[in-house]
Amino acid sequence: MANADLDIQPIDDSPSLKWRAYDALKSAIAGMDIYQEDAQLRLDERALSLRFGVSRTPLREALAQLELEGLVRIVLAAGSTSRARPKLKCSR
Repeated sequence: MANADLDIQPIDDSPSLKWRAYDALKSAIAGMDIYQEDAQLRLDERALSLRFGVSRTPLREALAQLELEGLVRIVLAAGSTSRARPKLKCSR
């Protein structure tokens, strides 16, 4: 009987586009003064997609993760906005 072991190759450990977008967005949100009068709190998916040079899918996934953490709020048919938080804890 032949050896039936699987030939498993190591998985590439580089972060996915979702996590790179997540890290960039979280860092940008942490660095902005959301209490400033003219602060742009609306996160335009299309504009962010162009700025990051990625499709909107990983960007949406990153926004969904940030919503789970309470850093953004996604409103259907209206887009995403960053939320007022006293301090941002970076964890992942």
